[in-house]
Amino acid sequence: MLKEVDAFDLKASLNGNKSLEMNWNAINKEKDVQAEVLVSFTNNIKEGGKDTFQKIADVNVKEGKASIPVKLPKNSEFLKVVLKTPNNTLNYWVQK
Repeated sequence: MLKEVDAFDLKASLNGNKSLEMNWNAINKEKDVQAEVLVSFTNNIKEGGKDTFQKIADVNVKEGKASIPVKLPKNSEFLKVVLKTPNNTLNYWVQK
């Protein structure tokens, strides 16, 4: 049996060092479903640790896109992006 999902195919990119541009496909474009956008600038998982994610926005899933102000720390070459909906979680890595 398959579980319900709200979105799929997350993609993200940086617009300079000013904003995070995201897009995804929404399953139901009529229903108002809120999702959290979280980011991490670390990859501690690689060494067996944990990454710390911070919430940077709430978005409406049916919109299928978002532009969110974000500033990468100087020592970071990437960010991990998470779109957390009520029914599923999507992730994407963005290189600087």
